[in-house]
Amino acid sequence: MQGEEPSATKNKSRTVVTVTVKKKQNPAGSELVRKKPSSPEAQLVRKKPSSPEAELVRKKPSSPEAELVRKKPSSPETELVRKKPVIPEKEPIKKKIPVPETHSGKPAVTAEKKSTTTTPKKKKYRLKKNVKSTLLGLCVVGIFGGVVAVWASYRNTLKNEEAVAAAMEATAETEPEITEAPTTEEPTTEEPTTEPDENAAFIDPHYKIDISKPMVALTYDDGPLSGSTDEILDILERYHAHATFFVVGEMVTPETRKILQREVKLGCEVGNHTWSHQSLKDSSIEDALEEIKKCDDAVYKAIKRYPQHVRPPYGEYSEEIQKEEERSFIYWSLDTNDWKWLDSQKDYEVLMENVSDGDIILMHDIHPESALASERIIPDLLDEGYQLVTVSELMYYRNFEDKDDIVLFDVHPNGAYYQDAEGNYIDEDAEETIAEEEYVDDEEYTDDEEYTDDEEYTDDEEYVDDEEYINEEE
Repeated sequence: MQGEEPSATKNKSRTVVTVTVKKKQNPAGSELVRKKPSSPEAQLVRKKPSSPEAELVRKKPSSPEAELVRKKPSSPETELVRKKPVIPEKEPIKKKIPVPETHSGKPAVTAEKKSTTTTPKKKKYRLKKNVKSTLLGLCVVGIFGGVVAVWASYRNTLKNEEAVAAAMEATAETEPEITEAPTTEEPTTEEPTTEPDENAAFIDPHYKIDISKPMVALTYDDGPLSGSTDEILDILERYHAHATFFVVGEMVTPETRKILQREVKLGCEVGNHTWSHQSLKDSSIEDALEEIKKCDDAVYKAIKRYPQHVRPPYGEYSEEIQKEEERSFIYWSLDTNDWKWLDSQKDYEVLMENVSDGDIILMHDIHPESALASERIIPDLLDEGYQLVTVSELMYYRNFEDKDDIVLFDVHPNGAYYQDAEGNYIDEDAEETIAEEEYVDDEEYTDDEEYTDDEEYTDDEEYVDDEEYINEEE
């Protein structure tokens, strides 16, 4: 290549420069490289030869950094490699779009073309804006949904209240379901309302009773007592049965009031058993009436209703107190004596062997043994066909008018047994039976009865047993 004069050619797209490199021997064995003479930076650069096969590398002449760099050959054949110059980034140039002139000859307002490139700050700002708008939309949707839910709940509440009111009106017009018996008359007493007042009788209008079937009234005294009374209520609730609880006033405390409330809720009756279980026979009239009144007040605080019947403690009372008290006293026709035995098996046997239709049964809910006996008594009575009712229901369905100043013992199908205010015992069932016997029996039969009752007849036994006694009389 030495001695040749290369020529430079130009074209429209690029410029090609040919540089003549003359090799000269130098002590270091280096060679001279000449840059483009037209460039102000053109100069001879002495480079150390890397190998005998060194090649020339030409940069783009338009760049100020363009220069020839000798690279190490990757192959025995040398070649020219043009590096791409590094061009610094330039800001986008806003170009004006020519706008035609208007009819008036004035040029229209030119609009600049917006740059489509976005910076990181703009992207961050747009992201924040999108997040805020999304959160705002979610909040609006949530608030709207909450308002809709509240409105729907309010409408449902109104509908439920209307349905309850309609049901209460419908039940107020209905009567208790009573199956007519072929030989008995229907009760003539007034129908109790579904919302009884404070002096209403304890009669459940929804309790299905068949007056042609036997019924008894279970009664429990001396409560309420947490534990044993609760167990009896559990049994009654399990078998859908009713009972009457004659409570002692001082036993009704803020803790035991809920027991009375549950009794009423289950359809049971709450009666008065005086305030301190004091005998009414040994008390003055004032003290006895005060005992009854204090118990009434305690019951009213618990259930907002007054007891309709009173059971005198120990079954003791006086005629004066009976006349002064305007409510009937409730006695019993079957006493299990559970307070004496304290034996659930004995209680069960006494009751089941002696129970009859229309009985008022006496037990006590303060004894665990009585609660244990009730767990067998209640289902077995139901299995034998008895209906378990309250005292008020027994009187109502047996068509017995609740009279003042009486002491009631039972209400059998053919009549009740009670004591009136004059102290006379009236057995309506026995009166009918006696009338039939007098009509059939002969008078001579009554003489025979007198003969058997003669004292001389009893002396014959002594005559046989003791000969000495007879000889002395002779």
